[in-house]
Amino acid sequence: MMYVCIRQIINALICMLKKVPIVLQLYEKVALFLTNLEQPRTESEWENSFTFKMFLFQFVNLNSSTFYIAFFLGRFTGRPGAYLRLINRWKLEECHPSGCLIDLCMQMGIIMVLKQTWNNFMEFGYPLIQNWWTRQRLKREHGHIPKASLPQWEKDYNLQSMNAYGLFDEYLKM
Repeated sequence: MMYVCIRQIINALICMLKKVPIVLQLYEKVALFLTNLEQPRTESEWENSFTFKMFLFQFVNLNSSTFYIAFFLGRFTGRPGAYLRLINRWKLEECHPSGCLIDLCMQMGIIMVLKQTWNNFMEFGYPLIQNWWTRQRLKREHGHIPKASLPQWEKDYNLQSMNAYGLFDEYLKM
C-alpha cells in the first residue's frame, strides 16, 4: 500500500510540474495559434474560445493520470501464466490487490490536496517572496532609502507586473 501511495504522490507531482510557467507558455502559444486559426468574429468569441482551449489543456494535463487509472490500469496485463510484457522484459502495471478503485481514490485525494497547496502557495507565498526579493534588490542598488521619500512613480514602477491577460487566470479557475 505504501508503494501505491508513493507512486500516486510522484504522479501528482509530475502533473503539478506540468503547470510550471514554461509548460503553461507552451499551452498558451498552442491555444493562441488554434484560436487565431478559427478567426473568431468578435473579441468576446475570441476570449471564450481561448479560455476553453486553455481550460481543456489544463484539464487533460491534471486529470490524465486519473483517467489512466480509471480506464486503462490493469486492463492489458494478460492473465496468470500468460502476462503481457513490454519488450519481453517488464510486466505491465496492475492495480493494487484491493482494486483499482482504491488507487483512483488515493490519486484523486492526493491531486486535490497537492493542487490546493500549490495554488495557495502561488496565491500567497510567491508574491511575498517576490516582494521580499524586490525590496532586497532595491536596498542593494540604492542603499536604505525610506519608502516615504520615493516619488509615487518609482513606487509604482517597483510593483509586480500585471498578467498580460488581466484576470484571465482567475476566470480560468472558476
